Amino acid sequence: MISNVGKIIKAKRKSKGYSIEELSHRSGVSAKTIQRLENDLTNPRGFTLQKIADTLDIDIEILTNSFEQLDSIDKLNEAGIDELKKMNLSVLVMIVIPLTNLFFPVLFFTKYKSLYLVNKYGSRIVSFQLLWSIITALFLIVAPFIRVSLNIVFITSFGSILFTYLLFWLLNLGITIKIALQLSKEDFGFIEKLPNVI
Repeated sequence: MISNVGKIIKAKRKSKGYSIEELSHRSGVSAKTIQRLENDLTNPRGFTLQKIADTLDIDIEILTNSFEQLDSIDKLNEAGIDELKKMNLSVLVMIVIPLTNLFFPVLFFTKYKSLYLVNKYGSRIVSFQLLWSIITALFLIVAPFIRVSLNIVFITSFGSILFTYLLFWLLNLGITIKIALQLSKEDFGFIEKLPNVI
């Protein structure tokens, strides 16, 4: 048996507010297996352990090395979550300086990618900002042509570009705020839905 694995899984599951059934649903591991793991009645397979670790946002090494102190889980997540929050909120600098929505998150990701949560979820924040920048640039180029093709005379070419940028800017702002709210609850569900292209 691997000592303390069950205690670690149980402590992290409870800290996230998951029942055994909810962890089972989220991880795809049967409730019976989770119950047996938590009571240290079975040796888990690597694949099973990885699914549970990913669902609970635990570094798999914590489970496989079976650290004696359960505090190491919280310390690991606290360090990563704080940097992830800063990384996400750094996008807001684009309110003052356009195009910094990509620069600062990349800077944070590069500096803190050794932290488990930053490495796992930070790439999704950077990917979203990269895709947002590319798609916004394409729409900014196309906006004046759409205005002309639709024969919209009450908006100038500059006005159509400005309107397009503001529309996409508000979308980015909304998603950044949504991520910040989710991170404050240590909920990674929304971030997991973001594309990961890096």
